[in-house]
Amino acid sequence: MNLEQLKQLKEKAQKQIALREGGKKYRVVISMGTSGIAAGAREVMKTMLDEIEKHGLDDVEVRVTGEHGLENIERSFRSRKPAAKRPPMQPRHRKGEKNRL
Repeated sequence: MNLEQLKQLKEKAQKQIALREGGKKYRVVISMGTSGIAAGAREVMKTMLDEIEKHGLDDVEVRVTGEHGLENIERSFRSRKPAAKRPPMQPRHRKGEKNRL
């Protein structure tokens, strides 16, 4: 390998690492539990990363998670637009109950 090839390899690795950083507009979560890996989830993740890079999508975050508990449909992923930050939950009380805090 020459210096130019090493620089290209470094740039490609940095782009793939940037896909895993948070704060993006869209999120793709790939199930990489034991049954998912056995069913080919690594190939799905590699293809997903390659396609995102090929199309120049910089607003997509790729995350990895464990088992979803759905072994019969593994090699699955979820994609979604992250929700806006929610306000903290307020305790609800039954009618006639006083605040216990």
